[in-house]
Amino acid sequence: MVGFDERFAEVKKRLARKQHLEGLMESLQEQYSDLLARVLELREQKEKEQKDVDRLERGSLSSFFLNLAGKKEEKLEKEEKEAYLAAVKCDAAEKELTAVEAQIDSNGKALIELADCETEYEDLLEEKRAAIAEQGLSGLDDIIKAEKKLFKLEKEKVEILNFNPNSSS
Repeated sequence: MVGFDERFAEVKKRLARKQHLEGLMESLQEQYSDLLARVLELREQKEKEQKDVDRLERGSLSSFFLNLAGKKEEKLEKEEKEAYLAAVKCDAAEKELTAVEAQIDSNGKALIELADCETEYEDLLEEKRAAIAEQGLSGLDDIIKAEKKLFKLEKEKVEILNFNPNSSS
């Protein structure tokens, strides 16, 4: 039975990792949606600010009057500063979005590798049941029930440890 215990321990680790990654993926998907909305908003703001700069530089009617009043350079400097800040914010949000996309991709690949954990666990249980029955040991059903209960408790432990009270539900 020692071989079973080692194999069970390994499968349980993989199941716990899979469960952790699934919870993380939910969080990352939510984060991705929020960031995408922010990036789109910041891109709009960046374009608006750049249009303001372009309008002043190419000589619109308001640019003409500002020039007459001697305030064109001051206004242009202000608009350029706003455009620069909007571009910096947009670039930072885009980099953050790219990083979240990379995490989602990486975790997705890891989840694919762990896809068969539950089946592997059930197969091990059946294998253990057959080995116990073959040896004529009594209490087979009790052992299997205890294994399943232990597995369920370990899954709940992982859920509790991964619970983040700061996340919005």
